[in-house]
Amino acid sequence: MIRDWSGERQARELRHWPTLVYLAERVARSEHLDALIVIGSFAKGHADEASDLDLLIAVSEGRFPEAWDRRRELETRDALVAWDFRPEPHKLIGTRKFLTRDMIKVELQLSDASAAGAVLAEPHHVLIGEDSITERYAQVEPIPPEVLSEYAQRIRDEGLVPEVESRYSELMEAIRRAR
Repeated sequence: MIRDWSGERQARELRHWPTLVYLAERVARSEHLDALIVIGSFAKGHADEASDLDLLIAVSEGRFPEAWDRRRELETRDALVAWDFRPEPHKLIGTRKFLTRDMIKVELQLSDASAAGAVLAEPHHVLIGEDSITERYAQVEPIPPEVLSEYAQRIRDEGLVPEVESRYSELMEAIRRAR
């Protein structure tokens, strides 16, 4: 069911794989979700046991309100905690985040095809849905790590990051340093 991509073999070996399969099944069965796209370290083929699972979900045209109302249905049944990141609620874009009992942070960005601000950088891979779905998004160059770090710091400084997410990030950084 999940379309092959260059990082799949590596992903199958990680603890994230059952969560990814679960999410793919949820998206494939949905009438209001068009595609599941892997981004971030999994798309780059650089994921490890301390990686987040970053995914973009393309919502069917005009169905964002329904998809957003039903976002909890995408969480695994064992989710320890979940939260939203939607700083501009008037836009048809938002991120549902949750932490599984296996300590996997999942970030699901949901966006309508017409959502202003919905962008897609390389690398990315469509796992469920048509490849042409990527044409809905403004295509941008890969985002340099330092730009991502600056953005993450800015939203922390603005109080937009809950404590559980900050502490989780600190834990994963400590794990990487200890290796």
